[in-house]
Amino acid sequence: MALLFSKIDLAVYAERIVSNGLAAVDTLPSAELTSEEDALVTRITDLTAPRRLVIGEPLDPHVEDCQLDARQDPMHLIVNRSHPALIPGIRVIYGVPFEGAKDLFDVRPTGFTLNPPAVAAVSDSILTYIYEYFADAKLQADAIKARLRQDIAALSPWIGWINHDVDELRRTVEQRVRVALQRRKSGLAQAQRLAQELRGE
Repeated sequence: MALLFSKIDLAVYAERIVSNGLAAVDTLPSAELTSEEDALVTRITDLTAPRRLVIGEPLDPHVEDCQLDARQDPMHLIVNRSHPALIPGIRVIYGVPFEGAKDLFDVRPTGFTLNPPAVAAVSDSILTYIYEYFADAKLQADAIKARLRQDIAALSPWIGWINHDVDELRRTVEQRVRVALQRRKSGLAQAQRLAQELRGE
């Protein structure tokens, strides 16, 4: 299982995003500095700052057979618990799509608890939840669906917290990018005036 929102401090992440925005200003071709300022700020912010996370509806599950270790299960009589005791099992795999930057799931938001949500895996657009059961258990589809709903509900407040931070971060990037653009425009204008004076124009 992978713990979400636990690997990267928000301040470290924010500094990296702001640096990317400022670097984009520095590498912007001089000819583009004549474009409308608000449009440039929006374009650079969209290119370098994350967008809010949006969680979609779960996809249809994939169900497969598997082998599960029963050593820690009190309902199964295992004589020798020093070695894996594999018995038939059933694995239910749910994919939950999302929109937004995958790396946000690594960032610890300003609001958090000591019990972060967990998933089996995170891809570029899918959160994967895996539930495993012994094949001889009395499985009920409603109970499995309820377990997924519970896990998604546990994710919900964290999405709210990180999205609040994303909104603040985007505002910071916009402000810093705007100032950097204005400074670069000023420097370019000064360089052009100097070039004209040197040419005697």
